[in-house]
Amino acid sequence: MYLYAEYSKVFIAYAVLYYVWPCIMFRRYLKGRGPAYRFMFCGTVQVLLINCVVLGLGIFHLLKPWAVRGLFWGALALSVGAGCAGSVRRGTFMSDPLIRNFLSGVCGWKMFLARIFDKPLNTLRRDRGKRMELILLTAVIAFGMAYFSRGAFQFASYGTSDEFIHHTWIMGLSQGNIFADGIYPQAMHCFIYGMNTLFGTKIYYGILFLAGIYSSAFLLSIYLLLKEVFQYRFTPLFVLIAFLTFDASNGQALEAMGRLTWTLPQEFGLYLIFLCPLFLIRFFRKEGFGQGEGKLKAREWYQDENLLLLMAGVGAALSIHFYVLILAFFSCLAVALVHFGKILSRSRIRLLTSAVFYGMEAGGVPMVAAYVMGMEPEGSLGWGLDTIQGISQEAVKQENVTLGSERDFLRGLYESGPARVLGEEAGRLLICLFGALLITACVCKIISLLGRKRGRRVLSLERMADGYFFALVASGIFVFLYAMPYVGLQEIVANERLFGIVELFVLLVFGGAADFLFLMLERSVKQSIVRGLAYLTCAAIYCFAYLTDFHEYSHWWMRRYAASTFVTERILNNLPENSFTIVSTDEELFQIMEKGRHEELLDFVKGLGRTEYFIPTEYVFLYVEKQAISYGQDYFCEGPSWLAGENVHAAIRREEQLLYPKISEEAAEEMPDYFPEAIDNYRDMDIRNVLNSKAFVWYRDFSEAYPAETNIYYEDDRFICYMIHQNPHFLLNLSMEDH
Repeated sequence: MYLYAEYSKVFIAYAVLYYVWPCIMFRRYLKGRGPAYRFMFCGTVQVLLINCVVLGLGIFHLLKPWAVRGLFWGALALSVGAGCAGSVRRGTFMSDPLIRNFLSGVCGWKMFLARIFDKPLNTLRRDRGKRMELILLTAVIAFGMAYFSRGAFQFASYGTSDEFIHHTWIMGLSQGNIFADGIYPQAMHCFIYGMNTLFGTKIYYGILFLAGIYSSAFLLSIYLLLKEVFQYRFTPLFVLIAFLTFDASNGQALEAMGRLTWTLPQEFGLYLIFLCPLFLIRFFRKEGFGQGEGKLKAREWYQDENLLLLMAGVGAALSIHFYVLILAFFSCLAVALVHFGKILSRSRIRLLTSAVFYGMEAGGVPMVAAYVMGMEPEGSLGWGLDTIQGISQEAVKQENVTLGSERDFLRGLYESGPARVLGEEAGRLLICLFGALLITACVCKIISLLGRKRGRRVLSLERMADGYFFALVASGIFVFLYAMPYVGLQEIVANERLFGIVELFVLLVFGGAADFLFLMLERSVKQSIVRGLAYLTCAAIYCFAYLTDFHEYSHWWMRRYAASTFVTERILNNLPENSFTIVSTDEELFQIMEKGRHEELLDFVKGLGRTEYFIPTEYVFLYVEKQAISYGQDYFCEGPSWLAGENVHAAIRREEQLLYPKISEEAAEEMPDYFPEAIDNYRDMDIRNVLNSKAFVWYRDFSEAYPAETNIYYEDDRFICYMIHQNPHFLLNLSMEDH
């Protein structure tokens, strides 16, 4: 239950900081706008705002908790206070009879809440389709959050080594250092730092649980884009359910879905790949834009709400991760190609250029300022450039894939794209549906153009054609991006990071076919029957996937036993801050660095050989693995069968395969040559076993010499935690040279 409590804290902090705070602060601007626009506004403006505030304070050496709290809570208090004062001054504070009756006691709180939600509830009651659509959307998002959060609850430990690095950078922010290891997009780190500073959530649990929580924004962004692309209301749900249930044939799907369960910058910003083209579509669809009195000048671009959000989306993408910006560019390119005639307008080009320019400026200024001040870029940026320059071609060759120069290019493109993403049979079906949808889109476009010439504009057909063209162009662009390194071209985005997005855009073609079919049914069959078919289709997609090719649980890069995680949390909760030291491998360092001291197991073993060796805290906890765990192996999650299936591709699947030879006195006698870096010693199974054996034998002797000061804090079949309680003013010599 402790993990659920921490998850709830992170969820509430995320929801308030991401959605509630900006909705209150910008309530005048958002007044009268629907929840969809509010979500898009918060997802772009708020993330960019937090990044600019935190990094701006850091550049001027003012990044202190009191400064951040003063800015965010102070601004909120001033805004609310000014709003209340203005209402009192205008005499409108008590003008609402509902508020007046509630404050006077005539209306109870139950009736007050019932009347507040009366209008939206009446809307849902009147429209049964909208009500079921909302229920199904909620269920789909809850299903996705449960799937992407599963690993964090099962292991309660970081799933990938990158999360340790990001934890270090967030800790750097808490110390006022905005670029701890060099210049790198920091929006995700600033957001988690804001949650920690403003709400007191632990950084460790913020990183551990945030992936499953922000997956809701990812899924909702996809839904909103598809609502704009397709005409039938349930089509976006068909696509989302298929994405969350069907397992792709490619092994890279496992890596792509696994990354969505880990809190990483690129995955944190994936929702912008869908929101940015949504803003463009809405911008191009505005009736009469750029004509007559409604014509905007380039410097007035912000007066268009879609361009304002596009600017914030571009800035947020740049401040989160460069790959997010690249992928958002290609998804927007699909919109631009579909609306190519409209983009040729000089006024539109100027407005779009201004919005994009100011977005790049807002997202990039903190990094540019840091570079001007003498900071160097972070090392992984070089890896990204090497990827674009083609260094990843070696990985392609290792998969024994024939490159495009050695065979027919189009055949190679098909085999490396649709067939590789979906499998041979589904790939052929995709090509057939692609052609059918292309013909349908062309026919709809021709009919709409003929109707416009005759003065009868068929807006529904025009939007249908544009939506289908977008689905075709976007899927084609992203499949081509994925296939590029396999046909002899340069790779732009690492394929294991791209696969999930490619799969989603490919599903748009299938969604387009379903969309057209249900639209035709709506014209010839009773509405209630079509709605029933839509409900059955949602259930059928899930059931068919469950019975045939249900998606599998993702994997975790195991580095420690789950017991060590819970023991560490127990220590944190029960002992005063900085009163203890945990001696272990490096994994516990990140969990306790906010409240305790950590000693590397390697340094501890080396220290025992000195004449004097002291650890200056009242409590010392020694972690020993009775059977050393293989560092960084893929371990696949388990859970209820309705959520996901057991992974059949795993080379290492069962728990007993995690275990290696037990600690022993013979191993403790060995004197290996240690690597200079501590982490390399933990990765080597023989050295890891030796270190644990030496610690085990030492404690056995130490406990005999100091029985009153030693105790076993926790023990199971594979892991044991020893506790040493000493007087901090008269420390025990742990080297035991006097015994």
